Amino acid sequence: MSKHIVSGLVLVGVSGLAGLSVGCSSGANDPFGPDPDYRALEAQFKTPTGTFRSESAGSVFSRTSSQLESQRRNDLAGAGSVTSIGASSSTTTKSLDLLDTVVNGSNKVVCTSLQQGNLTGSCTCPAGGSFDYDYSGLEAARGYRGGPLDVSLKVRLSACSNGGVTIDGKEFVNLHMDATQTKTASGGTKTTLNDMRLLLDAHLTATTAKESHKVDFTFLYENGKTWMSIAVDDGHVVIGTSGGWDGRTGTIVIKDRNETWTCVLSNGAGKCTSDKGGSRDVKS
Repeated sequence: MSKHIVSGLVLVGVSGLAGLSVGCSSGANDPFGPDPDYRALEAQFKTPTGTFRSESAGSVFSRTSSQLESQRRNDLAGAGSVTSIGASSSTTTKSLDLLDTVVNGSNKVVCTSLQQGNLTGSCTCPAGGSFDYDYSGLEAARGYRGGPLDVSLKVRLSACSNGGVTIDGKEFVNLHMDATQTKTASGGTKTTLNDMRLLLDAHLTATTAKESHKVDFTFLYENGKTWMSIAVDDGHVVIGTSGGWDGRTGTIVIKDRNETWTCVLSNGAGKCTSDKGGSRDVKS
C-alpha cells in the first residue's frame, strides 16, 4: 500500500506576498500541538552512528529510494517546492493541491481560506474530513531584502479523505535561508542565495477500506541536496542525494560514523569511494 500513498497539500513557491493576511490564532484549541525540536532533528544528520558496508549497500540504496518516494507522495506542506526567494523579494502560498491517493492522477482542491489571503485557516476535504494549516511564518518574508530568514509551516489533517484514502497526521516544515540582494546594471534586483536549509518532519496515517499504513519521515534539504537518515545494523547512516538519483543511476553520498562515501551508479552497479581512500564495488 505504501507505494500508492500519494496524499498531499502542495505549497506553491514564489510570488508576491501582498494581499495575504494572518488569521486569528487558535490559542488553547491549537490543532497542531507543540513544534518538533528542530535543533535535535537537524543534529541527527550531523552524527551518523552506523557503518556503511558493501554487503548491505543494496538495502541502503533501496531504502533511500523508498524514503524519497514516500516524501514525494506525502509532502503535505510542499517542502520540495520552497527552494528560494525570488527577485520579487517575497513568498506566498497560491493554492493547495489535495493529491489523489492512487497513481493515475491528482484532484485539485481549491482552499477558499488561502484564496482569500489567509495564512492560517481550515479547509474541508473532497470526501470528508478537513485540514488545518498555519503558514503565518511567511509573514516574515514580507518585504524581504536579504539577510537571515527563518520560516515555519504547519499542516494538520483530520480524517481528510479523497480517492478512497483517509489521512490523519501532521507535517512541520522549518526553513532557514540567507540571501544577498544587489542592484543590476539595468536597475533590477539580483538575489544570491548564500545558505538554504529546510527541515521537514511528517507523521501520517493513511487508511483505506482494507488496511492502514503509517508514514513517518524526516528530511533535511541543504544547498541543493536532500539528506535523510537510513537505519543499518549498528545504527544509522546519513544519505545525501540530488535530483539525478533514481535508485539505480546517479550519485549518492553516504556518511557513516567513520567516513564519507561517494557512490556513482549506472543501471544498478557502480563504485563507492571513501574520503579516506577506500573503494568498493556495489550493486543496488
